Amino acid sequence: MSQSDITRFFESFNDPSAEIQHQPSVSSDTVISTDSQSKKSPLCKAKDQNSNAGGPIRNTRKKDQISPITQRIRKAATFQDSWKSKFPWLRIEERDPPNTSDSSASRQIVMFCSICEKIKIKTTLWSTTGCTMYKADYLRRHEASKEHSMSKEASLDPLPSEKPAISSSCDNLSKGNIISQLRNTFFLSQHNFTLNILNDFTNFITFQSQNQNDTTNTSNKELLILRSPRLPSKNKNTLRDLSIPHNYLTYSTRSTNHEFLEINAKIVEKAVVNEINKSLCWSLLIDESVTNSSTSEKILTLASKHVVDDLPVLRFLGLLKISSTSADSLLVAIDNFISQKGLNTSTLLHFGSVGSSNVSGVHYGLFTLLKQRNPFLSSNHCVVHRVHMAIDDATKDIPYFQTYKDIVKAIYTYFSDSYRRMYELRDVEENIDNPDLFILNKKETSWLSWAQVIQNFHVIIDDIYSELESQSGVSSMAKFLYDSVDTEFYIVTKFLADIMETLMSMINVFQSDYVSLGETRKQLNMVIETITTNFIGTEFSTPNYGIVVQFSLNIIQSLRHHFPTSHLYHAMRILDPSESPDDQESLRTYGDSDVKFLADFYGISKPITLNNTYHPPIIDNKGVIREWQMAKYLIHGYRNYSFMEAWKKIWVQNFQFKNQFPQLTKLVEIVLTMPISNGTVERVFFRQNLIRDELNPEILSYYLHLSLNAPESWESFDYEKAYEYWSGLSKANK
Repeated sequence: MSQSDITRFFESFNDPSAEIQHQPSVSSDTVISTDSQSKKSPLCKAKDQNSNAGGPIRNTRKKDQISPITQRIRKAATFQDSWKSKFPWLRIEERDPPNTSDSSASRQIVMFCSICEKIKIKTTLWSTTGCTMYKADYLRRHEASKEHSMSKEASLDPLPSEKPAISSSCDNLSKGNIISQLRNTFFLSQHNFTLNILNDFTNFITFQSQNQNDTTNTSNKELLILRSPRLPSKNKNTLRDLSIPHNYLTYSTRSTNHEFLEINAKIVEKAVVNEINKSLCWSLLIDESVTNSSTSEKILTLASKHVVDDLPVLRFLGLLKISSTSADSLLVAIDNFISQKGLNTSTLLHFGSVGSSNVSGVHYGLFTLLKQRNPFLSSNHCVVHRVHMAIDDATKDIPYFQTYKDIVKAIYTYFSDSYRRMYELRDVEENIDNPDLFILNKKETSWLSWAQVIQNFHVIIDDIYSELESQSGVSSMAKFLYDSVDTEFYIVTKFLADIMETLMSMINVFQSDYVSLGETRKQLNMVIETITTNFIGTEFSTPNYGIVVQFSLNIIQSLRHHFPTSHLYHAMRILDPSESPDDQESLRTYGDSDVKFLADFYGISKPITLNNTYHPPIIDNKGVIREWQMAKYLIHGYRNYSFMEAWKKIWVQNFQFKNQFPQLTKLVEIVLTMPISNGTVERVFFRQNLIRDELNPEILSYYLHLSLNAPESWESFDYEKAYEYWSGLSKANK
């Protein structure tokens, strides 16, 4: 690409009569049509021309046209009644045939496996959608499959009740053995290992302990280098055969091992509830996720933010299975959870979410329903999600960006559909000496999620351009993509790589669990100034042109729209010591109007719309104003520390501060527990993806409590309390 090409591209934006053509120019001998009236996209045209130009025709038969051979096979394939006795596990259902409105049509027989249905195996159609292929071979295949064998083995042990129960096999174990089992369960769940290996793991530890000083073979067993040959088992596939060889935790049924898991988790959960109930205030953070793509089962994840030992902490609370995502259904589920766990709702002052309409809706969202009970409750839309929405909104007014995404995804498809092309592209990446580079994943995603993709793509764009050029003579799709990677595409790629890097630096800060309001405002101002200087231009810098300026202006406007100035949050900044002025003269009147606003907001009773009563004030409004006049001089001395660090030092080094300034202390905790980001809930999703469960959210919650809330070191966990809990259950069940 020459300098004159770039110059002509920029000149087109300066000429008001010139119309910007977002579609790539195509020469007269190219097989792609350039008719502007066509409703087909350029990519669809390229695919059509590829077929018409002699490309591979993969399917020329009409969708509803069936060959005579297929018709005869389908006619012969019917359900046989003899299969019912031959395969005892077979269960059938009669349904109306799909895609037909003829009421006289014969009903369709759908076959299921009753054993796999009982165990709820989700990886086979025999327990999900059912099988309609009427062949005895299909039934025999399923009977010999791993899933069916696993289901048969698991069905031999009935599922225990949801009430915690202690297996009779543990009654004769000593206290030391029970604590060892608890410790081993804790270790395995922390590292995402399946509890199916708990017994073997315990035996291995015992063997190591008993033989740590003996290197000789003291047992009568023969030591082997290779596995001994043996006859095949009648059950060809056992749970051991299906164990996962990597750090993904998988189980299919509850077992005695899960009792130890539950005991450890209950101790952790109880400690979290005690922390929350001892706090002056706390926040509730929620988000929704789909745990099973085949059934679209919805799970609501709950987390809390509160103060422990003078520092804010984020804790995982639990998972709730929800049948509906309506505001009413979510409210009922949360009410039941809070009541069951014994959480104190009178001190719940903040609510954090990603801002979906069913949660944050002004007229009838979940937050609106919660605020009817507590008028002091404030809602916080996750700052990371706000930036995602700002980026998406900024691109809507620029049509070429959608074309750009289509071209990049088409390039990925072009290379990924051919092993030879992917091999050649891998050579390109190795030549650059960067094995982490990759081409865009084809799935739809937000613009900000493309940041790493675009960063990598702009590094290898020249090599991709060369590969497309070399193949453009033999492939019309390669020719189209080669023509698409024009001057405009180059400039947009380089620009997006730069601006996404700027935005991602801010996102990395926002993803921290403990980002403050002051830090949020500073990061936004810094990013806006950087975009203005580098991509728009000021009186001290050269301006850019066209799409670069348009997107930059859009993103600044969108960021300001999604981060509006809140009087409440603006007033809270005075509690951040780093915001205090340097000179003593300014300090005399600093924060006086803001602390009065906070005193009026939290220090005056508010009406409860749900029952026409009044909620008592959170703080003493006159007391907090009086305390501020003295405390601000002490706070000023910690202005060189971050928000959290400063208040930790203030409370530790001035041990009478909380007694002397109780109202101001409560106000500081309100600010400390404000959920700026939902990063904690996102980390729950990440940890949840490492655990493949086929049971219920309750057991999954046990794993998450241990992996997210329990001490990082297994040596620090209080197994004595876990044993006491186990001992109490054991006596209650006798």
